[in-house]
Amino acid sequence: MRTSDTIAEIAKALNQFQSDVKQPEKSAENPYFKSKYVKLSQVITTFQKYGTKHGLSFIQYPVNGEHSIGVETLIMHVSGEWIKFDPFFLPIEKATAQGAGSATTYAKRYALSAALGIDSDEDDDGNQASQRNNGNQSQNEPRGQQSNVSNMTTHTASGKQIGLIKGLWKGSGGDSKSLDPWVKGKYKKPLDKLTTHEASGLIEKLQKRQNKKAEQKQEDADYSYNTSEFPPVEGDAPF
Repeated sequence: MRTSDTIAEIAKALNQFQSDVKQPEKSAENPYFKSKYVKLSQVITTFQKYGTKHGLSFIQYPVNGEHSIGVETLIMHVSGEWIKFDPFFLPIEKATAQGAGSATTYAKRYALSAALGIDSDEDDDGNQASQRNNGNQSQNEPRGQQSNVSNMTTHTASGKQIGLIKGLWKGSGGDSKSLDPWVKGKYKKPLDKLTTHEASGLIEKLQKRQNKKAEQKQEDADYSYNTSEFPPVEGDAPF
């Protein structure tokens, strides 16, 4: 998560929003899990009703991973302050427009609800929790797509995911021999036994690590370029 330099005003507005907001009705049904949830349109309507009067607005936009699609959520305030949340990614097993659209709709609903503190899913005391977080879909999504998403928590990671993890691990400076012991220590299972969901989460973490390294490298390069424009005066210590 990233924020503007100050967040005093947006924090106050979010506090007022959460004090005023009435949780939307869970009117949509998920036949796969026999549960109810709040549709994306209801989450947006709720925000428009209670958020705008406190000077809040939001933007959501899709971001692409190697084998996944995600959504970034930016909450803004009229003061100019903002809070940008890390992208919420979902793997795409079928690279079709319909599959990408369904995953994006789910990611937008889940990410916006989480950012605003809106309860959009039924709680079943943790039973099938990881499946539900990745299986609740819009009513307009095909049943096959629901099955694909829910299977992420039970199906073994694909060869492409394993290959991507190895590539990202190496690209982040990790030794290939240290990957398997690290995975066993983290997940209590070897790399090739990770579920699709676990592999997706690991891919996201490695991508973030690689992005941070790239950003740091760029910052170092920018700093080097900027200081080179101003050579030290005789007697001054060089940068």
